[in-house]
Amino acid sequence: MNHEEAYGIIREALKKTLGGKSVTFSDTTDLVEENILDSLDGMVFLLALEELSGREIPEEGDLVEAGFFKVEGLVKFLTANP
Repeated sequence: MNHEEAYGIIREALKKTLGGKSVTFSDTTDLVEENILDSLDGMVFLLALEELSGREIPEEGDLVEAGFFKVEGLVKFLTANP
């Protein structure tokens, strides 16, 4: 998967989570810090991301600290070889 495909998956997961609402983001966007997602939306978003990408989000550890709500971190995760 390349950067553009990862962006597409993130965009679709956000739309699913936010009831079809379109969100503008860049590599530097933090989805939690910028109040795009709250804690409940964050979990729904990660489940949608897993479903769309076929990649499994780690269940252990602090997902915020691990960068799973920063677009740059998500792109790295999605584009890394499994």
